[in-house]
Amino acid sequence: MRCPKCNSENCHYIDKTHVKSSAGKACCGYALCGPLGVLCGLNAKTVSEQYWVCNDCGKRFNVGENGIAIAAPTNAEEAKNKENDKKLQALDSNTKVGFNDVFEQTTSNFVTRAYLFIEEKNLVKAKEYIEKELDVNAKNPYAHFADFMCNNGIFSEDDLSNHQTRLEEYLEFNKAQRYADEKLLVLLNSYIQMVDKSIADEEERQRLLEIKRQEELAEKKRQREEAIGKIKENLNVAKDVSIEKSKQAGKVVGTGLNKAADASSKGAKNFYEYYQKNPKNVLIGGGVVIGVIVLIIIIKMMM
Repeated sequence: MRCPKCNSENCHYIDKTHVKSSAGKACCGYALCGPLGVLCGLNAKTVSEQYWVCNDCGKRFNVGENGIAIAAPTNAEEAKNKENDKKLQALDSNTKVGFNDVFEQTTSNFVTRAYLFIEEKNLVKAKEYIEKELDVNAKNPYAHFADFMCNNGIFSEDDLSNHQTRLEEYLEFNKAQRYADEKLLVLLNSYIQMVDKSIADEEERQRLLEIKRQEELAEKKRQREEAIGKIKENLNVAKDVSIEKSKQAGKVVGTGLNKAADASSKGAKNFYEYYQKNPKNVLIGGGVVIGVIVLIIIIKMMM
């Protein structure tokens, strides 16, 4: 496991379990029901906690579903996250209004008809009724919001939540904000937050994918360099063996040639010594050999 802070692999895993109870509830239980109330008030719970710790820098972190190390929240961060969750829950409960509820607030029949056509994905007819409303009331925020939906192919909140362009960049949306009443403005601001979060989540996903891709490329490069190193090592070993065998073969050939030269020199020396001692025998033997050769030639010619 690799530390997300210092990139060290010197990490260890911790699986900690502890019992959590409430002393205040235990006191209330004792006051109401005596000793038995203490046990009921304690309401002990077993809490399990798992995380990794870097032995080099002390960083605590967990591992996400995609295998990437993510830092474990500290107590302060955890408290802040809980507070943000509460804020988001409050925001959701106050501002989560569907498109149907939005357009039910308008008193314009033209906008209502336009929205119904958007539901049917009939954008041509929807645009027709939006223009009719804007000709009558150019500051109708619901008409501008419907125009924004129509121009960008947004038919539901799901389409909006997956949008990857900031809403402030659209002229129709800005007009809807400019002329919106308080209730619609809260909703539009919640849509801005929703789209911004979607964009941030996508950017974070792409960042993690890029980190994973770079790690995979680094691992492939390491494996390739390791394989090349082994090939070079094997080639060097084979080269050394070939050189050694060539040297040994040269020695064998050289030894054989030396022995042949010695034998030839020794035979010539022995023949010369014999000739010095017995010249007649050598001449007679030579004549006999020559006579035999001549006789063989004559017989071949006669055949």
